[in-house]
Amino acid sequence: MALNLHWKLKDILNAPAFDITCNPRCDPDRAIHPIAKKLLYTPHYKLADNLDLDTEQIANEIAAIENTAWNGYNNDVNGRRGAGISTYWTARMLRNFNQDSLFGFGETLDYLEMLGMDSLIKDNRVPPEFLVNTEIHAMMPYIVSVIERFVTWDMCDRIMISRVDDSQRINWHSHNYYETTYTHAYLHIPLITTTDAEMLVYMDDMVFDQHYGLNQAWIINTQHNHAVNNKNGNARYHILCLANFEDPKFNALFLD
Repeated sequence: MALNLHWKLKDILNAPAFDITCNPRCDPDRAIHPIAKKLLYTPHYKLADNLDLDTEQIANEIAAIENTAWNGYNNDVNGRRGAGISTYWTARMLRNFNQDSLFGFGETLDYLEMLGMDSLIKDNRVPPEFLVNTEIHAMMPYIVSVIERFVTWDMCDRIMISRVDDSQRINWHSHNYYETTYTHAYLHIPLITTTDAEMLVYMDDMVFDQHYGLNQAWIINTQHNHAVNNKNGNARYHILCLANFEDPKFNALFLD
């Protein structure tokens, strides 16, 4: 068990969004693609360990948007689930349903219904040809270049910079409710972080805690209940890229 969990993360089994359908393990039929099968029961998968990132350039690009609005995760856009906006977990989109970097941080179906585009949804995702770069994409050439080391940009689902505030968390949840099959990996590349920021996955009645360090790239298991525990010190910034298992560039990272 990870130490010093945020108080909202301590009572795991009774957490409001805890998904009992993937406890202790999710159904193996959720994974169809070979890479998805490889990742399905792996809590944290390290993709890279020595990215040699330019931290000064990253800081400059983050600073360019830091003093503007960041949207919190909206888990109840259409008022169906009795939840609200998580203001301590915020993001700016680089690739999105439209050019607004502040739009769509929440459930895909909810936002696509708002746009009248829900007929486009396939396996609870929007086909990549209908996603576009947002207004901040051109402001972040270095961060974009880091992402493109791993994926074919135009094959991805949404791509964002995710921020978790100092001494805050992301609550326990899985993606099984709105992802009918495991089609995309949730690729994390830390941009600004400290060792107090932990990624958590609950599987087989255990918490698997892992710090995702600078110059590393990781995939977190979203099919099981997972959370973020940012214990103290600073806000944590990650690239969060929804990488398509069908992307040949992404596939090549798994060749042994």
